Amino acid sequence: MKIKYQLYGEAGVKEHWVVYPYEKSVLQFVLDVKTDKFYLKATFAKDEMLVLHIFPDL
Repeated sequence: MKIKYQLYGEAGVKEHWVVYPYEKSVLQFVLDVKTDKFYLKATFAKDEMLVLHIFPDL
């Protein structure tokens, strides 16, 4: 995951998720534009509604 974060940051990715299918959970990471580092914005499990950071109306 460390390499992914670095590559995503270099590519300008603003948001990405890590999906754990067996646990039925999703970790949502968002790029902090001030530090150029990803931070964990939210964790979603089972039937929770995932809200996109960059497209909140989607």
